Amino acid sequence: MTGFTAETGSRRLYEYEPFRDARSIRILTLHPARSREESLRGDLSTELLEDAAEASAIDFEAVSYVWGSRKRLQELRCGDDRVLPITESICDALRRVRLEDRPLRLWADQVCINQDDIEERSQQVNLMNSVYRSAQRVLVWLGRDDEGKAQDAVKMLEGLQKVFSDEEAHDEFRKAHSENLHLQDVALWKPFAKLAVLPWFNRIWIVQEIGTRTPATLFWGEAEMSWDVLSGVVAVLNERYHHLRARFAVMTPNIRYLHRRFEEPPEAVLSRQHRRGDFVYELHRARHMLAEDPRDRVFAFLGHFSLRKPSTTPALRGLVADYGRSVEDVYCDVAMRGLDGAESLIMLTATHYGAEVSRSRQNSILTNADGAVPSALSFKLNSLPSWVPDWRQRAHHLFGSPDTPHRAAGNTKPQLTIDKSTLTLHIRGKHTDTINLVSWVIRGDSFHVRKQREDATHPMVALWQRICGQKSPIHPSAGNYYPTGEPPFLALAQCLTNAGVGMSGSRDHSTVPASEHVANAASYLARTARRSDPMVSAEIRELGLDGGGDAYKWSHEASLISRHRRLGLSAQGHFVLGPETMEPGDAVTVLYGGRAPFLLRRRGPRSDDGWILIGECYVHGMMNGEALDIKGAPHAWVALKLPNGNFKILQITPSATVSLGKYGSFPSNLLLDRPYHLTYEVQDKREGETFSRLRVVPGTELHADALIDRTAEDEAASATPDAEPAPQDADEVDEAIISAAVNEELALADAEPTEGGNGAVLTRKTFDEGARQTLTTEEIEELKRKGAGAGRDIVAKLLLRHTAIDQKTAYSLAKYKLLKEKKYVRQFTVLPLDVPMLAQWMLEDKDPGKILEMRLESLALVGCWADVHFGGLPVEGATTPHGGRWLAVDDTGGLLVAAMAERMGILYRDEEGQETQEQQPEQEPLQEPTADDADGTDEAISTTRPSRKRPHKDDLAPHYALTNSITLVHANSQPNLSLLRYFGYDASDPNPAEPYHPLATHLLPVSWLQVLSPADDPTYAERPAEVPLAELLTWKTNRRGNYHRKRRRWARARQVVDGTRAGGFAGLAVASTMEPLSILRSALPLLAGGSPVAVYSPTVEALTRLADYFSVGRRGAWVARPPPAAEGRTLAELETWEGDAEFPINPTLLVGVTVQTSRAKRWQVLPGRTHPMMMGKGGAEGYLLTGWRAIPAEGRIAARGKFQKRRM
Repeated sequence: MTGFTAETGSRRLYEYEPFRDARSIRILTLHPARSREESLRGDLSTELLEDAAEASAIDFEAVSYVWGSRKRLQELRCGDDRVLPITESICDALRRVRLEDRPLRLWADQVCINQDDIEERSQQVNLMNSVYRSAQRVLVWLGRDDEGKAQDAVKMLEGLQKVFSDEEAHDEFRKAHSENLHLQDVALWKPFAKLAVLPWFNRIWIVQEIGTRTPATLFWGEAEMSWDVLSGVVAVLNERYHHLRARFAVMTPNIRYLHRRFEEPPEAVLSRQHRRGDFVYELHRARHMLAEDPRDRVFAFLGHFSLRKPSTTPALRGLVADYGRSVEDVYCDVAMRGLDGAESLIMLTATHYGAEVSRSRQNSILTNADGAVPSALSFKLNSLPSWVPDWRQRAHHLFGSPDTPHRAAGNTKPQLTIDKSTLTLHIRGKHTDTINLVSWVIRGDSFHVRKQREDATHPMVALWQRICGQKSPIHPSAGNYYPTGEPPFLALAQCLTNAGVGMSGSRDHSTVPASEHVANAASYLARTARRSDPMVSAEIRELGLDGGGDAYKWSHEASLISRHRRLGLSAQGHFVLGPETMEPGDAVTVLYGGRAPFLLRRRGPRSDDGWILIGECYVHGMMNGEALDIKGAPHAWVALKLPNGNFKILQITPSATVSLGKYGSFPSNLLLDRPYHLTYEVQDKREGETFSRLRVVPGTELHADALIDRTAEDEAASATPDAEPAPQDADEVDEAIISAAVNEELALADAEPTEGGNGAVLTRKTFDEGARQTLTTEEIEELKRKGAGAGRDIVAKLLLRHTAIDQKTAYSLAKYKLLKEKKYVRQFTVLPLDVPMLAQWMLEDKDPGKILEMRLESLALVGCWADVHFGGLPVEGATTPHGGRWLAVDDTGGLLVAAMAERMGILYRDEEGQETQEQQPEQEPLQEPTADDADGTDEAISTTRPSRKRPHKDDLAPHYALTNSITLVHANSQPNLSLLRYFGYDASDPNPAEPYHPLATHLLPVSWLQVLSPADDPTYAERPAEVPLAELLTWKTNRRGNYHRKRRRWARARQVVDGTRAGGFAGLAVASTMEPLSILRSALPLLAGGSPVAVYSPTVEALTRLADYFSVGRRGAWVARPPPAAEGRTLAELETWEGDAEFPINPTLLVGVTVQTSRAKRWQVLPGRTHPMMMGKGGAEGYLLTGWRAIPAEGRIAARGKFQKRRM
């Protein structure tokens, strides 16, 4: 026994002896007793805790229980009658598990840890997971059975296990408790319901105490049960009997949550359920549990396997329990550690600023013996910074959980810093919208499946009218169209259910059709709305009853997702499901690295007062990177795809006019800050206006003809081969295909009936004969002068005035309409300009000779064979070149460089680089309340804005990157990179303004003269004289600027030239008019061994000659009989050898040389016919030489090892 005694009154109290080893624990040897009334006696010994897998693991069982009252009024006699005061709860537990005939070795925290020693508590808490893993068994004390229900609960539990194990019996149980659930006796389930709500199941510490593979026995009064049996039965009830659990109030989810929570599941499970491996998610998931000490909400999970996962930040893995720290300190420390180097914003996702802390959590705070709250725990609610999660708040569904398919910030990574002295979070993102209107707080039962009262408004109807702003009845496809082009009912149903992610089951969420989500929501609405409700359309009721939707599934998901939240409407018309504290004026923001958008609120009325982080939100139409896809910034280059399939490349210049020829013109400002891939229609000019407006064409309208075409094909495919084709209803076709202007009555032109009834005859006469079209050219021109509804009226009249319209099949009619729309409808689509689009435009519409007639497939092959890829990040402190450097020779105006840069991720500016002065609030940080705040609940944001002034530069410290770079060798004083302007890079500016374009630091131009003879280049060889600072200050501004520019130019030249001549490049890509042999003779020695080489030429002759120079025959001749001029030279001298008539270049430098070509053709596919399109455009055939730089042989190469001789 360890310890010593102290005399206190008439009792000798037991005093703990400090541990001498960090892995030591105390074990209680509980003495046997023949009756429960006998006093508790035992001995405490200190033993070394080993891993449970070791043979020397100590033998003991661990006790799990609820502390209950903190008053230690009971006694445990240790050794020779020394008294250890204990609580009534642990006293009952020890009496219940005590044996009659032999001692029992136990570990119980209240006995084996000195609860009055904060340092020891902190140290032992870090071992608790190992303790419960190492135990032979866990003994769980659920408490006394004062109501006498324990034995009945155990009998029901054992009976259910037998039923669920027998397929036939289970089938009978399923029928009785689903179809006939209302006939079952509620009283039979009361013991089980009582078991499920016992306090032990809600205690925070029991998650790790029961969450391992260690077997456990549960004791409830005199009854006992196996944990595995209880967990197995609960699993079945939880998964299959939702309505049974609701009817009998059996709270099985809280029990099932505990099952092996601390056991790392197999990798296959983790790959599907990423949240199980995320420490922050585990803290959030346990918010429903109760903790006497708020710090235990963190400390109780320090043994969880997620803390050891590689995805957990190193700082978070270093977290340890320390009861000497305050609650605020612990929570802030967790947040800072979790954000330091994080790959996601799950920590911010878990915040819910201002949300209610339940009264049970407020009251369950540890107190001293006199009832006072210790100073470490006395803190105000919501006293934390808004970006720090308060783990006492009730749990809410996370839109940005680790396994969500949402990617609101695309593939961006968090960009943040934390000022630990002021608890200020600086984080980057984009404000995208503002909240205009918010609803009431949605209750947890608002979307339960129950009939609507006659005097009540259905919750979906109320939201539809008051928040969504819809006046017409709820309809599956009607209503004011949503910003995404989707029907508003679909957007509302998706918003209330987190896009239905939880209803997808094991399916990929992206494969679930929108019609399924609509059917589920319609089914719910049809079942719950009263028949007389005029705001629920007949179409919704019909779809809800016959559409195959699941009302209960939608109800369950909507209740789970939307409870304790508000629905809002943004300024741009988006539906927003946000926290209960969401208010009008809150800013919808996408933070880099976030899976869901966030809501921010201004701290004060001034623009520089800063922000408060309110919490995450769901914004329909902004969950998959749409907000960050707004790249239509001023002066950006975009591609406009016209109806005829052609492209128009233009720069969006603010306050200018965009002309599309016959399609019309409009102000360029209408395209600024709008997402790409939207299709617009140029509308007619309004009276008194000098410009045309644009209308966003919704997706349902764009794809209407495609849907009709697909429907016709499906019907034809499903018909039996011998059946007669069903006659086409011309009226249905006309109604679906033909649309006229508003309030205009159109009549179908008279058509002569064809022999045989249905005219499904496709002839050239049917399509093209002028007599079939009664609408004259003069009438068409007159419609054009009147505007004619952006061309749609012309198309409608062409269809209606065609006398053979009834002879067309649905396919031919849809095709005819599309042809006319291409000619008359004024629509275009805005696309982001990328390298393939620029290459195709240059080849077909501009000057193909400028890019050496390089086709897209040839451009792609050069990048593939040269193995161009992202070459890694810079190494801190590196001063010499290293991996990820490519050498390029480009005479295509920069097209080859652009293609390489796109592969390397350095072609496009960062989103932050496109921000304007008005967007600067996106850079402002979230900050802790200042000392001047009266109540400490408001939070400040740094009022210091980043300076726009260019910082001072050292003239002799160039900013070029040392890795992931392209070194461009050119023949002129400056390289021709004119095409790079389409991607925002000006190659003619040697001193670009910050923020730099990536190419400003990753593209290193160098001339052939500088590579081959740097001493002859004055820029490199002549170092500018250094002028004393005193003299420099007397110079005029222009002279002083020229002085600095000359010095910087010399420093850049030195760095680029020296780095290039040092070699070690990872690959070579060439597209040049120069002789390929001269290029390789100088470039190959600069490549690292094994580096790929790709040389493009529009003609094949030069490449075949070059391939011959590296042929196997020449290489063999070189080895067998080297040229006399090469004898006696070193390896380095042979690599740069100038060659002779027989060997123009060293043939051993390049191996695996091939010459290839690949011309991809666009194909035209019609029913029964397939052939390549005949067109004169397309560029040269294009040829490519590829090979690999031979690894230089340093010394003698010999094989080592033992090898068996081959048998003859």
